[in-house]
Amino acid sequence: MTPFRLAYLNLFRRPLSTWIAILGISVAVATSGILLKIYTLSHSRFSTLANEGQSVVGAKAGGIDILLGSLNLEGGYPGFVPYNLFASIHSHQAVQFEDGAVSSPSYIRAVIPFLYFADFEGYRVIGTSADFIHRPLNSDSPQLATGQWLKDGARDDVVVGSEVAKAQRLTVGSEIRVHTAVGSVPEGFSLHVIGLLAPTGRIWDYALFSSIEEAQLRLAKVDLRDKSIWGTKVLNYFLIYHGPEATPGLRSLIDQRTVGQMISVQNEIEHLERLTGTGRNLGLLLTVLILLLSSASVATMMIARFESMAVQLAILRALGFQKVQIAYWLLWEGLILGFIAVVIGASIDFAFFPWIRSVSGLNLPSYVPNPNLQSATVWLAAIAVTVLAVVLPLLRLYRQDVNAALKS
Repeated sequence: MTPFRLAYLNLFRRPLSTWIAILGISVAVATSGILLKIYTLSHSRFSTLANEGQSVVGAKAGGIDILLGSLNLEGGYPGFVPYNLFASIHSHQAVQFEDGAVSSPSYIRAVIPFLYFADFEGYRVIGTSADFIHRPLNSDSPQLATGQWLKDGARDDVVVGSEVAKAQRLTVGSEIRVHTAVGSVPEGFSLHVIGLLAPTGRIWDYALFSSIEEAQLRLAKVDLRDKSIWGTKVLNYFLIYHGPEATPGLRSLIDQRTVGQMISVQNEIEHLERLTGTGRNLGLLLTVLILLLSSASVATMMIARFESMAVQLAILRALGFQKVQIAYWLLWEGLILGFIAVVIGASIDFAFFPWIRSVSGLNLPSYVPNPNLQSATVWLAAIAVTVLAVVLPLLRLYRQDVNAALKS
């Protein structure tokens, strides 16, 4: 009889204890895999986050919400701020507030508007201006790969991010069908692709860009009465490049005298890293602890199982089975246990992770894929740990006194 056959028969000779062990390891595998994927997704938002500009202005919602909504396109569609506030700052004019306060926004190098107005296959269509492509450059700034940028006041034209173009097989000259994303009645309309952005490795690769005029005209055809007191003369966010001298005055006036909120991009990124870093490290620690707990449980079961089989092992030795054959038997038992548990645990992981992602606060865009293969590390570790759990029984086997065991 082969060691594999012997291991299989011995495992399922006592099915209750075997299946309890398998289910215990399966739950550990599923839990560890899900925690590891949450860890990976939490870190992935930093790989797409556009770390640009010094400040972002949006409707009051909290600093991290504004940061992720504007520079990582996370969450639902945000509230509006008046377009006139952006226009005044963009033209470097003094900003006159209703209470008589005035701000002269000096040291401003660029102001980039964002108005989310439509969806295309799950990707956002954003109204913006020429400042988006002509901004002060850094390593992440978007550039055209082919075609041209939007002309002032352009209608029915769109520039497409590299990942959208790849996923939807778009080229310059393609026609796409999009739908308005706000308002009570969605409206469908067509846009003409006039340009493709070069890959940036940032969230801009996953968006489409049209003109502010196009966005506001499309929103004029839907009902915004319960969302905007300014009609369609609105924006969701605007990104400001400015010197440090402009920060205190602008923040004080915008935060205290308008419905808007101004955040520091760098400060909010550091805040987010502190918050998520603690959670990610705790999740990774829990993943390791769960695997260690499951391995300890398996080791305990294997030791108890083979303690009760001391006479059986001695009889096999007396019948001519070599120590190495019995060692292979024990190793096969650990491997079979681990493999079945991994299959069940991986199935639980795949089935429940999309739901867990949706309720865990990871409001990443739907097109950011789940890191399914990330759990492979846990699967391999679980099998390895289960096999290693037979080391103690193996050591006892090699020290066993066959004559004493048979006499007992």
